[in-house]
Amino acid sequence: MVQVKGEAALDVAEKPLPQRHWMHFGGAMRKPVLIRPPVNWVPGFHNADTPAHFDDLYLFHLRWADRAIALRRLARTRA
Repeated sequence: MVQVKGEAALDVAEKPLPQRHWMHFGGAMRKPVLIRPPVNWVPGFHNADTPAHFDDLYLFHLRWADRAIALRRLARTRA
């Protein structure tokens, strides 16, 4: 999810999906949430030796859903 020009700040007390109109699919952000068989993971747990099947289950990364929150987080991690 991405905050675009003209969208209000994200209200973290409300559901995020109705508050944002755009998403960006990034392959690096793809990460399995549920898994049944034993697998060998690569560092970061974004890939394994078993192909992922996502069907209709999605995990949204909210890092860029609100610009102000993202910039505060960035300042904190840089300090």
